[in-house]
Amino acid sequence: MNSLEKSAEKRVMNKDSIFKKCDIRGIYPEELNEDLAYRIGYAIGIKVSSTCIVGGDVRDSTPSLKKSLIQGLINSGCGVIDLGILPTPVFYFAKYICKARGGVMVTASHNPSKHNGFKFIIGDLPVTEKQVKEIRELTYQKKIPSLHKGKSERRELFPYYSKWIKKRFSHLPSLIKQKGGIKVVVDAGNGCWDAYAGSILRSLGFQVFPLFWEQNGKFPNRSPDSALENSLWAVKDKVKKEKADLGIAFDGDGDRVSFIDEEGLFAIPDKIIALMSKEILTRKSKVFINKVVYDIKCSRVVSETVKKFGGIPLMEKSGHTFIKRRLIQERAIFGGEISGHFFFGELGRDDALFASLFCAQILLEKKKSLSSMISLLPSYLITPDIRIRYEKKDRETLVDKVKLALKKEYPVEELDGIRVEFKEGWGLMRASVTEPLLTFRFEAKEKKDLQSILNRFIPHLPDEIKEKIKAKVQEELV
Repeated sequence: MNSLEKSAEKRVMNKDSIFKKCDIRGIYPEELNEDLAYRIGYAIGIKVSSTCIVGGDVRDSTPSLKKSLIQGLINSGCGVIDLGILPTPVFYFAKYICKARGGVMVTASHNPSKHNGFKFIIGDLPVTEKQVKEIRELTYQKKIPSLHKGKSERRELFPYYSKWIKKRFSHLPSLIKQKGGIKVVVDAGNGCWDAYAGSILRSLGFQVFPLFWEQNGKFPNRSPDSALENSLWAVKDKVKKEKADLGIAFDGDGDRVSFIDEEGLFAIPDKIIALMSKEILTRKSKVFINKVVYDIKCSRVVSETVKKFGGIPLMEKSGHTFIKRRLIQERAIFGGEISGHFFFGELGRDDALFASLFCAQILLEKKKSLSSMISLLPSYLITPDIRIRYEKKDRETLVDKVKLALKKEYPVEELDGIRVEFKEGWGLMRASVTEPLLTFRFEAKEKKDLQSILNRFIPHLPDEIKEKIKAKVQEELV
């Protein structure tokens, strides 16, 4: 047993804390370190048993974690293709190009800079909760024999991705010429897209204004979570200053994107999903089924828009792997998650740059502003996630209590926690499996309807939780 393996056995942390439903993620080095990276690499390698691609994001801890992970993969017998630093969408593109059976992206996605982790895939479908559990068990096995059969090679896949996406959107230059130009602010957030996304847009004819293109794993200018509207002040200001038509903000590893309209206002993700659904459904694909997958937190505007334009709305658990898997299995034409993931049937996955170009394409084809198109969609009163800390162990029991009480009168969706449908809107309740939290979210047509939903939803909860929910909702209504 080598020193990495011995050290890992001595420094085993909380086994369940870093193994999430869709990936592996934790604080570096307290929860996730090089020792565990080696063991995780070995565990994934045992399952892949073939060629495995490896990429990484810009975090300071990524190089050392990636090096240990690759050594684990090699010692398991895998052949490794090292892709270097690149955005997650390019990583998935590379898996297809390299015809690799498996892949690991070293990233904590949109989490703060002190976090890191691994997004991995084994085979053609997104990872399952069962596979994550299997990797966890293999990671903590007592003895790890060294097979020493694998080898590693370095490959650069950016040029292939660039050529592909520019060809896919080769019709945009003529549309831009017809319009007389289009201005776009590209906020890379010091993440993986750096200047790369902007260079592709410029090559297609966009007038691009850069923001935070320098790679920096400390994310000094804003949160790597591009879904946090309050951290996007710089791109909002830049859009207004340059009188741009669109603002684009990527997350840390580049697979999520948020949009800013021409007035410098944050475009609500639910409405972007609805807008893209409408445009994709009206194009009437002969290859994919007119189904749209969306996460359980989405506004009714999504399902209503999908139905209006001849599609079938499919609600799914929150989490990019859940939506991606459903998209593939259903042969759906499109999918969206309010965190900023946009999935396309023609890709079989999400891609933030692809989504950005498609959004720009809609503006060019319709010759309308983003705000004007969004304004045509229905508007509902929706709260953000209301996260209530609850230390007691009966979180799941509380969810069941609310479900049983309301199921007698109202439809209840049980995909992930419960989503209770009322005539006026809906209420969502979930118990966290990793933290002592209960999460709530509510939507209604008007303030009085929201209050009506709360009056029926929260009586079944402990008084301490009721008061916290009321206070949080009141904050949003002010």
